[in-house]
Amino acid sequence: CQGGQFEKAFKTWESALIGSIYLGASPGGFEQLSFYDAMRGELYRDFADPIGMTSRTLVEGLFGIQPNALENRLTIQPGFPQKWDNVSLEIPDVSFSFKRNNNTDSYQIKPNFSTKMDLKLVVNIPYDNIKSVTINGEKATWKTNSDAIGNPQLSVESPFKDNYNIDISWDGEKMEQPKLEKSYCIGESILLETTKAKILEVYDPQSALSEVSKTNSELKANLKTKENATFFIRLQQGNTTWWSPVNLIVKPEIEAKSTRIENNKLLFTIKNNSQKAIEGNLIFNPLGKEIIQKVSLQKDSETTISIPLENLISGTNAFVLKTTEGKE
Repeated sequence: CQGGQFEKAFKTWESALIGSIYLGASPGGFEQLSFYDAMRGELYRDFADPIGMTSRTLVEGLFGIQPNALENRLTIQPGFPQKWDNVSLEIPDVSFSFKRNNNTDSYQIKPNFSTKMDLKLVVNIPYDNIKSVTINGEKATWKTNSDAIGNPQLSVESPFKDNYNIDISWDGEKMEQPKLEKSYCIGESILLETTKAKILEVYDPQSALSEVSKTNSELKANLKTKENATFFIRLQQGNTTWWSPVNLIVKPEIEAKSTRIENNKLLFTIKNNSQKAIEGNLIFNPLGKEIIQKVSLQKDSETTISIPLENLISGTNAFVLKTTEGKE
């Protein structure tokens, strides 16, 4: 939630709760250690640790209620899933409810803190035109956050009120969230295209890319990182700008996926993750009892190799693929 990845945060949060409710030794309890803990399994249920963090992630994360009495500011940045159109929370310090009707989002907020704090409501912008923003029926001032990461953001600020009825009406087209739909191998070229958003800038803090070139709607680059990485593109749609993270999933050209034993044979699957055909010799135990098999893999394909158990050595069996291009 703190990183702005609300959809992923909710999935993780929901999964932890469901695991605790349905897999725990005490159904409906809050476990401190997961059922999946390899050493001890579930341990210490209904403990202060899980109860405290569950309540905090509910209030501060999912509903984004973050009071700062020292600076007289109540920030609310809801993090519930985009598909939710009706949700509410009532705790002693504040009551909050949200309802979506077509393209209008309505928030009702009633603070009960002992300190009277000004309000700052931060929400994601789903459409590229902000039609109107009102507080208690009156036109409100608002601004966008040009440094927002992941989603464009709207910020509405108001002096303290006993009760806030905030209506935000949206118009226009949905905000575009470009992403790469596939994995890549080292040295391959990537192409990222947009249809509605304009690409303003590229920020590559992990130096994952080389030979970067871009237009307003297209980004081209070569991949030089050897592992998964993230770079950022600054986008503009309508009058709003934001930074969109782009996740790179990097895989080796040849990947061993699975092994099993059937009919006294070792079967294992290898996959060609690259976009070119690969041919060569698969050599088992190159330093000992050597076994050679010819391999031909079309781009983005896989094949199953079969080796009789009698031809293998006890313990670990190593293998190497030598391609016709001389690569290993």
